[in-house]
Amino acid sequence: MFNFPPTKFPNINSNYSIYDYSSSGPCFGGGRDIAIDFSFNGFGFPSTYKDELGKGYLIFKEENDGNNKFDLKEIEVFKLIK
Repeated sequence: MFNFPPTKFPNINSNYSIYDYSSSGPCFGGGRDIAIDFSFNGFGFPSTYKDELGKGYLIFKEENDGNNKFDLKEIEVFKLIK
C-alpha cells in the first residue's frame, strides 16, 4: 500500500458530504466517493471530495486490479462536532 501521510480531502460539494439509505450503510460524497452497501462496496472518488494526492480511488487500494471495489472487513464512522 502507498505510504501516504494522513490527508484531509476538502469537500467541494457540501450537499452530499455523507448520507445513508435504509438499505445501505454510509455513503460519502454525491458521486459515491466511498460507498458501503449490500451490492456495492467501492469508490467513485474523487467526486464530491478533492483528490489532494492525485491518485484517485487507488488511494484506498493495495493494488490496481482494474476495478474500483474493495472487501470490507471493518468500518468505524465518527461525527465531528465543532
